[in-house]
Amino acid sequence: MAERLQQRQGTSAQWAAANPVLVAGEIGYDRTTGKVKFGDGSTAWSALPGLPGATDLVFNVKDFGAKGDGVTDDRAAIVAAMTAAPAGSTIYFPPGTYLVDASLTITKALTFRGAGATIVKGPTTTITGNWMVANVGGIKFRELAVTDPNGKITGNMFTSGAAISGLEWRDCQLYSPLGVALRFARVTSGLIDTVDIIGCRVGVQIENDARLVDVHRANISNWVDRGVYVVGTTNAPTDVTLDDITVTNFLGGGSARYPIMATKGAAPTNIQRLTYKDLTVVGPGRSYTAATNPGTADQIAMFSTDDFRIIGCVSRGGGDMGITVDGDCARGVVAGNVATENDAAGFAVWNGSSKIAVNGNTAMRNGQNRNLDRFDYTRAGFRMSGARDIALSGNTLGDDQTTKTQNYGASLSSCTNVSLGPDVDAGNALGLYFKEGAANTGIVRATTAAF
Repeated sequence: MAERLQQRQGTSAQWAAANPVLVAGEIGYDRTTGKVKFGDGSTAWSALPGLPGATDLVFNVKDFGAKGDGVTDDRAAIVAAMTAAPAGSTIYFPPGTYLVDASLTITKALTFRGAGATIVKGPTTTITGNWMVANVGGIKFRELAVTDPNGKITGNMFTSGAAISGLEWRDCQLYSPLGVALRFARVTSGLIDTVDIIGCRVGVQIENDARLVDVHRANISNWVDRGVYVVGTTNAPTDVTLDDITVTNFLGGGSARYPIMATKGAAPTNIQRLTYKDLTVVGPGRSYTAATNPGTADQIAMFSTDDFRIIGCVSRGGGDMGITVDGDCARGVVAGNVATENDAAGFAVWNGSSKIAVNGNTAMRNGQNRNLDRFDYTRAGFRMSGARDIALSGNTLGDDQTTKTQNYGASLSSCTNVSLGPDVDAGNALGLYFKEGAANTGIVRATTAAF
């Protein structure tokens, strides 16, 4: 009977932790990279040279018949390269324009890398569902442009098709004027880093039990419905960070018109641990309520979220509120943000939201009331209604325009246990604080502040 030999093996992490010295001639196999090393009896694993593994293998799509001329449909050649490549290797696109008309499903952990290459949705097939689908973890995109110049994708340009981990897009550009550019659903440990999305219905959509997803250094422009959308369906996302994102040039015509929005949607529980950091949104300076060509909704909006942070963000020229915390959000910090020239209030805390510290923010020149339909008390630096256990301090609230539009630094309605001040009154039209009606209870003010 033939004997079977089993070589010493482990993941990269296991090899790094043990870092053993293999005896002379002993073989070690790294299951993560596919590399094989031979021991010499004296050198530790980390210093041993190795035979190339899967992560060192590169498959050039032109070797499989791709033309890259922008005319030939290169889908079959790309599929052939993907079929030949083992998991962990790279699919390489040399400079060129690679036409792909029908949908493309990825079933191996591959890295797709370009060098002056563009993948273009072909002009023939209309995609109402998904064009590019990732069905396994470990898929990465690097230095590629992906475009739909003919507007043939009304669904998702790219989506995760299953519960997967280790999904990444880095240093890429996308254009999907009628669709969702990047959809991360049920993704664990996902990363979008240094990505430009120039034209989209929705730029980035993170949804349905996505966990540990970070979006860094993204620029989204020429958008219609939402720039970034974090939303629950069956379950709510958790541990999501949006950092250093700019959303500009709203095209109009969308039904939602939120540049950045998070909501639990149909999920039974709130989103958990969401961070907005260093986000910049520039609106078109039109009112959300205008009958024709309306502006944006609340520009940086968070609904139904627990344990959140909104730090260092900027909202300017919005059609409604600048930065909003709404729908039973709890346990959060709103600090170091700037809201200017928004149509209603610069900041809003609404509808059962609670346990929130609001400090070190600046709200100036809000209450623009471009459609002449805003109530006086909503034209404020901060607008709070139905909120409880809120502490405002160290905020600069005012208006330095010749004709002032921001009536109040902060206005309250139906709030409970709110601490006001000390805040800086920087020239509001009608005063620093305003209490609407008699429903507010437990309001504590700094000694220099008066209603």
